[in-house]
Amino acid sequence: MFKKINISTILVINDIKIYFRESYLGTLWQSLFLLVQVLAMGPLFASIFSAKIGNYTLFLSINLLFWNFFSNYINQSTGSIIQLRHLFSNKDIGLLIPCLKTYFFNMFILFQNFIIFSILMIIFYDFTLAKLIYFFVIIFLLTLTFFPIGMIFSLLSLRFKDFSFLISNITLFTFFVSPIIWNENQVSEKVLSVLIYNPLFHYLKILKIPFYDLSFNEISYSLYILVTIFITSFLLLIILIKKIIKKNYLNWLFI
Repeated sequence: MFKKINISTILVINDIKIYFRESYLGTLWQSLFLLVQVLAMGPLFASIFSAKIGNYTLFLSINLLFWNFFSNYINQSTGSIIQLRHLFSNKDIGLLIPCLKTYFFNMFILFQNFIIFSILMIIFYDFTLAKLIYFFVIIFLLTLTFFPIGMIFSLLSLRFKDFSFLISNITLFTFFVSPIIWNENQVSEKVLSVLIYNPLFHYLKILKIPFYDLSFNEISYSLYILVTIFITSFLLLIILIKKIIKKNYLNWLFI
C-alpha cells in the first residue's frame, strides 16, 4: 500500500512540475480562478439576494472552495485509469495508483486554495488560526468520502466510454440545485423537502460548522447521510473491483 502511495505521489509531483514548466503560475492559475469567482460573484449575488457583501462573500468562499475540489475531482476521476494507459502497456500497475494520483493532485490544489482562503479570512474576517485548522480538518475528512465514489466512476468509465460525459452533465446540474450561490433559507419548505435528497446539500451543511456554530441536532441527519454514503460506496467499490478483475479490465483499457 505504501509503495502505491509513493508511486502516486511521484506522478503528482511530475504533473505539478509540468504545470510550472508550461506556465509561470502553474497550478496557481486554479487558485486565481477561484479568487476571480469569489470577487465577481460575491458583490453581484449579494446585491441580487439583498445580503450583506461581507457575509455573503464568506458564505460563497466556503462553498466554492469545496465545490472546486468536488467538481474537479469527480470529473477527473472518470479519466484516471484511461489517462495512464501508457503505464499499463509496460506493466499492470493496478487500479489503485491512477485513482490515488487523481485524489492526491486535487488535494494539493485544495490545500493551495486553502492557504489563500486562510490568508483572506485572517485579513478581512479576523478568524483565528485554530478555527481555520478546524475547518481544514473537516474539509479533509469530507474529501475522503469522495475517494471510493471517484474510484467507482473510474472503473465504470473504463467499461462505458460515454460515462464521463454523463458525469460532467450531472455535476453541472448539481451546482444549480445545491446551496452554493444561494442559501437554503431562501427557498420554500416544499422545495427544501426535495433538495435534502441531494447529498451535496449535507456536505455543505457540515462544512459550515466552524463558522456558523451549528448544534449537533442541526447536523445529525446530515452526518448520518454522509456516513451512509461512504459505507455504501465503499461496499459497492469492493463488489465492482471483484467483478472487473474477473473480466480482465486490461482488455477494456486498450479497446
